Amino acid sequence: TPSDGFYTNTYYDVCPWSPSGRYLAVTRLPYQDKIAVLGDLADICIIDLKEQSIRTVYTTRSWGYQLGGNLHWGASDRYLYTNDVIDRQHAVGIRIDLEAEGTLALAGPQYDLDVKHQTIIGPTLEYLNVTQYSYGPPATSASTESFERLLPGAAANEGLWETNIKTGQKRLLVSLAEAASYLSDPEFYQNGTFYFFHTKYSPDGERIMLVLRYPFLPETKKRGRNPALLTCDREGNNIQEVISRERWIQGGHHPTWHPDSEHIIMNLTPTWLGDNTMRFCQFKAHGSDFKILSKQHLGSGHPSMTPDSSYLLADAYPMEKDFATADGEVPIRLLDLRTQQEQTICTVFTKLPYDIPRSWGPSKLDAHPVWSRDSQQVCFNGAPDGSRQVLIADLSSILS
Repeated sequence: TPSDGFYTNTYYDVCPWSPSGRYLAVTRLPYQDKIAVLGDLADICIIDLKEQSIRTVYTTRSWGYQLGGNLHWGASDRYLYTNDVIDRQHAVGIRIDLEAEGTLALAGPQYDLDVKHQTIIGPTLEYLNVTQYSYGPPATSASTESFERLLPGAAANEGLWETNIKTGQKRLLVSLAEAASYLSDPEFYQNGTFYFFHTKYSPDGERIMLVLRYPFLPETKKRGRNPALLTCDREGNNIQEVISRERWIQGGHHPTWHPDSEHIIMNLTPTWLGDNTMRFCQFKAHGSDFKILSKQHLGSGHPSMTPDSSYLLADAYPMEKDFATADGEVPIRLLDLRTQQEQTICTVFTKLPYDIPRSWGPSKLDAHPVWSRDSQQVCFNGAPDGSRQVLIADLSSILS
């Protein structure tokens, strides 16, 4: 990305390359040194990788330091999807027509896109900020008092929304109350509120993973997000708890789909198997066939895999002493699962100096490495000169 601003990709499991591979979608943030506030605009930009040019195709009020404008490509290079806050209501999905240079506001929020069935899903995006700020659209002011919250318990009228792009119809696919009813330890969930967070279609669009969180009410003096991982089919049926709260809190984060749509990849500390170390793990979407992908290497960052399961990609955090350098650089890790050999693609600076808690966003810069569509390149974030930038590494000479 050029040096005229602060750029970010979307997330570690969302491909920024267009279907043809010619274009890269990035968000240009309006600043990087203060807490985002609703009303400040971010630019949605397209980089022509062949011509080495960049253009702004939309400006949005719905952005965060961690996900940028949450950009998703459609089935071709014509359509790009983001979100926006219109008339200060809840953020909704926006389809940008890059050929006709027009936009279409959708009925519901977009956290993920299913190209095959032309649907988007997502929880009400403002509620993402309650459990982790800088993932949803900015709050109305830089104060925890400005967050929009649900009533305590498990809401029956809120949860995961699905919007059909062709018909414009929006429906509540899975309510928070329904999801909570499948948790294995219901007696634990007292004096708090359920929220959805990370919700993703499987690559084939037939399944959905849902991260369910449960922060306690402030007056209880209890902390933690108390997450659990659930899956369901694309119609919101066959809900199952895949990773329980008890297992997740042993040490775990960042689940994502394997490209085969059958398995999930996740960092976990599998104490129930006698291993007290964070590992890269894999299991089926129904929770069976659990295995540790590498007993020689520590799990970290945001893991994802190539379709043939040969390579695993990950990064790390600057506070992880096993990986980060003294000056705040973190590795982009490449693990050959066939040989169990690891190499560092590069290290990149991510430790921004702002004296603002990481949870608010300005000082939190995750590399979020993501594979290209042909698994020959990797896109990631960094700040090599102190400004947020998006970088690409070409791995074609080292992948076999």
